Amino acid sequence: MNWKLDPSVTYLNHGAFGACTKEIIEEQRRWQDRLESSPLRFIMREIDEQLYQSRHTLSRFVEADSSGLVFVPNATHGVNTVLKSYDFNKGDEVLITNHIYPACRNTLSYIQENRGIRINEVNIPLEGIHPEKIISSVIEAITPATRLVMLDHITSPTAIIFPVTEIVKELNYRGIDSLIDGAHAPGSIPLSINAIKPTYYTGNCHKWMCTPKSCGFLWVNEESRSRIVPLAISHAWGKEVSFEKRFHWQGTADWSAALTLPFTIQFIEKQLPGGWSEWMKCNHQMVVDAREVISNSLKINTLCDASMLASMAVIPISAKPSAIRLGYNSIDLIQEQLYKQYNIEAPLFQWGESPQLLLRISAQQYNFVQQYSYLAESLQSILRIV
Repeated sequence: MNWKLDPSVTYLNHGAFGACTKEIIEEQRRWQDRLESSPLRFIMREIDEQLYQSRHTLSRFVEADSSGLVFVPNATHGVNTVLKSYDFNKGDEVLITNHIYPACRNTLSYIQENRGIRINEVNIPLEGIHPEKIISSVIEAITPATRLVMLDHITSPTAIIFPVTEIVKELNYRGIDSLIDGAHAPGSIPLSINAIKPTYYTGNCHKWMCTPKSCGFLWVNEESRSRIVPLAISHAWGKEVSFEKRFHWQGTADWSAALTLPFTIQFIEKQLPGGWSEWMKCNHQMVVDAREVISNSLKINTLCDASMLASMAVIPISAKPSAIRLGYNSIDLIQEQLYKQYNIEAPLFQWGESPQLLLRISAQQYNFVQQYSYLAESLQSILRIV
């Protein structure tokens, strides 16, 4: 495989935006060339069948009913679609945890301001975290006002696999809707939406599935499809139109990432003898080994059992957070030092009210253990650890 990453940079942040191989990018460009060679023919006469095939390929990969599966640009887009469509009443409660992805927390704050909902945020400490604690914390926080429980399948700031199947089972029994943000799940862990049985599930294909950017999906169960509205109403809108058709056209867009998806799934399946299963197991083992290397080097205890990790892990850093502005966002000073002084891309997040600084590492097939040793040595230098 020929990854398109800059070889001068030690890239340990696949979880942020993913990465593609040369072969996958070339496939995307073939679709873009096909579009630009005859835009009207491709969009009006050809794209429907091609997107249908991509959607069905994806539905088999994530094990979900294809009639409830639609493409969206990313998981944040999927979360916004559900929350802005939901028929909230004033005083309704949305239950979340403190491990929520910040952008999705912002969306909830917007809904709170405009619809008068309440946000019930459950604090689940990271130290000593385990599945039973997550389950009990969420279930015990349910109140008579709880309409929707919104959970990350794999948390972004803390890299923990949440036991969503067990939680959703209890929610379904109680008649409470669930929205699962699976941004990091597809291609990182085996995924069966049919087994989870959520009300809503959204995920990214451009992270751990390695498709080109702007390829996500939203799945909605049959009972709820009639109330979910695309963020952009366009030509395909109509009550008599099926759920998937309403989402098919939301204005002119570059669909090449979604059209590349079948090729990407098949391409990665062929890279290792065990296919996707071996691919995910290798990434998991690498991040477990990497966490041990860094934790031992910095003399830091690990935070959770390895079974709660997918292809990412976080390690607490003994330093005070110091954010600096970078474009529309902020970035920790140590993260910027790692990049500018050592050519390492690895994110650091502020966690909790303390606050605590967390280093998040990712493991993909282009990574190797020596890179994490280099990261540990660089951190020792920055933090002046002897």
